[in-house]
Amino acid sequence: MKNKTYFWSFMMVVASTIFWGFSFIWSKQLLGVLDSISIVFFRMVIATVSLFVFGKITGLFHRSEKKDLGRFFFVSLIQPFLYFIFELESIKHNSPTVTALIIAQIPLFIGLINLIFNRKPLKGNILSGILVSLVGVGMVIAGGGDASIIATKTGLILSVCAMACAITYNFQIQKLVKKYNPLTITTYIHGISFLYFLPLFYIYEWDKVKDMTFTLDIIQPIIFLGFFCSAVAFLFYIYGVKNLGIVKSSMINNLSPVITSMGVFFLFGETLSIVQISGIIITVIGLTIGIIEKKDRKVVE
Repeated sequence: MKNKTYFWSFMMVVASTIFWGFSFIWSKQLLGVLDSISIVFFRMVIATVSLFVFGKITGLFHRSEKKDLGRFFFVSLIQPFLYFIFELESIKHNSPTVTALIIAQIPLFIGLINLIFNRKPLKGNILSGILVSLVGVGMVIAGGGDASIIATKTGLILSVCAMACAITYNFQIQKLVKKYNPLTITTYIHGISFLYFLPLFYIYEWDKVKDMTFTLDIIQPIIFLGFFCSAVAFLFYIYGVKNLGIVKSSMINNLSPVITSMGVFFLFGETLSIVQISGIIITVIGLTIGIIEKKDRKVVE
């Protein structure tokens, strides 16, 4: 039973990583016609409605206790709200390569924080896997023939802020999953994030959006982002955190830029360089080293 739960938790985090990998592609399609706040706002609307309806139908959605509402509002503020703002703004000042490389350090810092504050040392295979996968991710991101490395002081600060939000989010989620099921947590964080984004959308984007004609080319990626990349992906990832721990879950998430590169290759016919192909292989090897344990499968949190 334990092995079965481990397997499905692993598969769910992989699925969430695939969705997040494709989110860069779908977001890129929309950025030509919509601003970043509008894109994220529509994601929150679709995710909140779909999660709430599904939770009510299945009976899996439960009301939060009043004493926990503060934590839900804090988690939602950290991610998706602040994380998306910092990430999207950092890309305006840095090349996506630099931002992605900084974000890829998340599992390493989570492990170090666990070691310093919780006195939970990383197992040798997990530390080795993180380091190997980071090398692979770097090769995938920077290995393209037209890859550009552009970094500014402002962009680097924003990237680090995004990384800090993601790390804080993981530790806060780890506390919530001890009391609430993943669907309840995911519904609350998206519903509250919707409330955070609503005034920004109304002030900065409403006049631009109200007279737009929404064609299928716009509606389709919005639905994919809202349903798959927000509702389903966050739900699966939180389930993974509950059963695998935050170190392993965030480590699997390092596959995201690999998925993006492969998606661009298959959907748009863009070529992968030898360096990128090698990086994909190295990343998978690193994740295999860190995730698979032959003798025991105790969760490293």
